[in-house]
Amino acid sequence: MPEEAPKEAVPETKPQEVVEVISAIIHSFKKDTREISGEIVDNDAVPEEEAIMLAEIQTTTIQKKQTSFFRAMSIFVIVTAILIFVLPKFFKNNSTNSNPKQVVENKKIINSDVKYILEIPKSTELDDFRKKVFKSDSVISEFVLQSSGTNLDFKSISPLVNERFIKKFETITSGEYSYGIYTVDKISYPYFILNVKNRDTAESLMLEQERTLYNDFGIALQLPNNIENETRHFEDFVSVRNPLRELKDKDKKTILVYGFATDDILVIVPNKDVFNAIKQRIITGY
Repeated sequence: MPEEAPKEAVPETKPQEVVEVISAIIHSFKKDTREISGEIVDNDAVPEEEAIMLAEIQTTTIQKKQTSFFRAMSIFVIVTAILIFVLPKFFKNNSTNSNPKQVVENKKIINSDVKYILEIPKSTELDDFRKKVFKSDSVISEFVLQSSGTNLDFKSISPLVNERFIKKFETITSGEYSYGIYTVDKISYPYFILNVKNRDTAESLMLEQERTLYNDFGIALQLPNNIENETRHFEDFVSVRNPLRELKDKDKKTILVYGFATDDILVIVPNKDVFNAIKQRIITGY
C-alpha cells in the first residue's frame, strides 16, 4: 500500500483567542451594517453604558468637591465668629490683669525740673506728715500723688487737701492740678496749682472759702500752727502787677497767698515770692 502523506500539524487555538476573534467579527459586522444603513460610525465613540458611567462619576466628583467646599466655608465662618467674640474679651481681661489699677495722667500745668512719687498719708498719719520737711536740689519739684501705687485725680487727694475744698471746686475745675515744692536758697516751699474753667466763678468761691482755707491747705502747704481763729482774714495786695490775697499770722508774717497766674490757673502758696516764681515758670516754662 502506498504510504500516506504526513498530515500537517494544525496549530492549537486557545479559547481566549477564539473569543477575541469572534468579538472582532461581530464588531466588524455591526460597523458594516451601520455604514450600509447610512449611520455615521465613530471609531473612538464610547459605548453608551460607559458614557453614562463616566457622567455619573464626574457628577459624584463635583458633588463631593462642592460638599467639601461648603464644609470648609462653614468651619471658616464658625471659627471667625468665635475669634471675633472671644479675642476682645481676652485682650480686655489680659489688660485688666496686667494693669489692674487705674492710672490718672494729669496734663502738664507747670514745667517741673523733677518728679517724685508721694503717697497720700492716712488720716492717722497727718500729724507726722505735717512735720515732714521737704528738701530738693531742684528749683521746681513736682509730686505725683498716689495711694497704694495708683495716681490720684483731684477728687481723690483728700486728706492732703480738705474734702470740703475739693467738693466746692470739683464742679469748676478741669481736674488738672499740680502739687510740689519750690526751692530757693536751700529752703523748700510747698505749692498747689489748680486749673479752673472760669476765673470769675473761682474768685467768688475762693472768697467764700477764705475762712477755712487755712485748714483746707494746712497739711499740703505745711502751714504753721501759730495763727488764731479770729485773725484768719485775708487782705488784698498787689505783687508784680498781680492782685493777690494774703493771710498773716499774729506776728504779721504772711503765711498763705493765693491768686491767678493766668485766667485759668489758680495758685496757692505760702508767700508772694513763691507765687511770683511759680507764675514765671508757668508762663515762660523756665
